[in-house]
Amino acid sequence: MEALIDQSNGVSLQVSQSRPYNSVQLSIYEAIARLPFPLSNEDYDKVFSVLYREVGERSIDPLPELRCLTKLGLDEQLLKLGSKSDQALPRKLSLWKERQKPLDVSMSGVL
Repeated sequence: MEALIDQSNGVSLQVSQSRPYNSVQLSIYEAIARLPFPLSNEDYDKVFSVLYREVGERSIDPLPELRCLTKLGLDEQLLKLGSKSDQALPRKLSLWKERQKPLDVSMSGVL
């Protein structure tokens, strides 16, 4: 028996019932299906594993402020699965954000 998960692009993912899935896992696979890029059936397991690892690592961080999950952090993990240009995006975004910080233009030393 197989469960079908409809992707946003109209393709159905077939999840084999020979592996034990619980309702949480199936809902995660359904969320993965809604990602805005195409995935093959093999990619679902990769994405699931990466997200599972990220949640696990965050949940045991000794610093409470680092235990939270952010959209940016999850996006970075997913981009690491992509092409080389995809993998470079988080670094480029970080550099861009650094350049967007306002400059200190106090006039105290001018007068």
